[in-house]
Amino acid sequence: MASEEIHVALTPLDHLHPSNYVKLFYYFPLKPDANFADIFNDLREALHKTFVQLPWLSGKVYRQEPATSGWRPGQREIRYRPVVTDGPRPYQLHFKELLTEWNYEDLKEDGFPVDAFGHEDLLSTPILGDIDIGADLVISQANFLPGCCILAVSNCHAALDGPGMITVMKVWAQNYRGLHGDTAGNVEQEQIPAESSDRTLLDRLWVQKGIARPSAEADSWTRGLVGVGFEPLKEIITIPPPRVMKQRMFYMSHTNMVALQKECEKETGPGILSSGDTISALLWRCLLKARKSAASDALPDDSVLEMPVEARADFSEAVPPSYIGSCCFFNHAILPLADLTSHSTSLGHVAQAIRRVAGRVNTQVMHDAYAVMRDVEDYTLVRQRFKGVDGADMFITNNLLFPIGDICFGDVGFANGGRAEELRISMGPYNDFVRVAFIMPRKSHGGVELNISLFDDEMENLLGDEEFGKFCLPL
Repeated sequence: MASEEIHVALTPLDHLHPSNYVKLFYYFPLKPDANFADIFNDLREALHKTFVQLPWLSGKVYRQEPATSGWRPGQREIRYRPVVTDGPRPYQLHFKELLTEWNYEDLKEDGFPVDAFGHEDLLSTPILGDIDIGADLVISQANFLPGCCILAVSNCHAALDGPGMITVMKVWAQNYRGLHGDTAGNVEQEQIPAESSDRTLLDRLWVQKGIARPSAEADSWTRGLVGVGFEPLKEIITIPPPRVMKQRMFYMSHTNMVALQKECEKETGPGILSSGDTISALLWRCLLKARKSAASDALPDDSVLEMPVEARADFSEAVPPSYIGSCCFFNHAILPLADLTSHSTSLGHVAQAIRRVAGRVNTQVMHDAYAVMRDVEDYTLVRQRFKGVDGADMFITNNLLFPIGDICFGDVGFANGGRAEELRISMGPYNDFVRVAFIMPRKSHGGVELNISLFDDEMENLLGDEEFGKFCLPL
């Protein structure tokens, strides 16, 4: 007899994200004698153990039925059934042996180029999950080639943010290690607080804290933290434009990071700006210069930079770091485009504008913004600024502290202790629809890679920008 389906309503903050899929490619070196089939079977078994521990991860995101208590337009929910130890193994992980001339050493020597494989070769996902028929929370594929496993993983962004997916990856990896008797640091169910999967947690903590001001009193900046007050856009437009952007990786050495920091601190003095502030300032300024120079029509007077803010620690100390949901806000800085792109405007001034809005975000503001989102009557009206390729806005995700090294599959089959040597984010079809750049995780030697997408003429402008070239090299 089939177990009863469980329905879990998604939280107000979960509705900041559409039901989109962002694909992450983890490049794991393999031992010379590694057997592809054995590694895949163990990966699938470890994922099954993860689903037994966190059964809702095996489910799907749906549009909630209007008859449901507490429903409002746009409300989404997770539907799943309990996962039993001796049940079927996950269909959410696929196997593929790549037919390619690439091997791991060549990929590494060439800097793991983003165009080595087609975006659909490593993992096929829709841009948006269909929440009318159900969008899988997790989709993954283990891709094998000589000396390498490229583990491609995506999740429905409507239910998990980036830190939430990191927790899932750590549990999956540690369960893989546990299959081979390596239980050191293994994350068993009792070691993951029950609150990590509790979709009522944020609301309870918000009520208990009781510090939020009425949502009607929130200013436009606070409302913008939760995507309220912008022109409604119910879905990402999925009709490709006449031309598409191309994705390219750039590298900033540790030496150049230090030089950029010193350059920006001429404006502020030391100890005020973070590395994320200064790198974001360089990206915002130089990418808008490139776009402005290539634009056939005049761009808007102002440029808005939107940035996600991870909120677990500041929303409440009772939110565990392992909370597997969405707990972020979208901060935004605004500068006149003429000032942003002017040679007379220092990078320090741009970084200071980013730091100024970052400094405004605290527990009080988060609770005020949550109150706004809690009172939204129609979730389909919630949107972020960065959707679309026109205009002068952009989105930057800062992954400098992304803990790649904490995802450890152990040394059975894997080289490098079971840790990925590289991470790539696949833009693929997103290059048709959004203006986004990624600051990638900091390297062990201190440098950082930048993931940038631009149209051909804009990319040519960026490559010719002396200010950008002073700090960054194309890969």
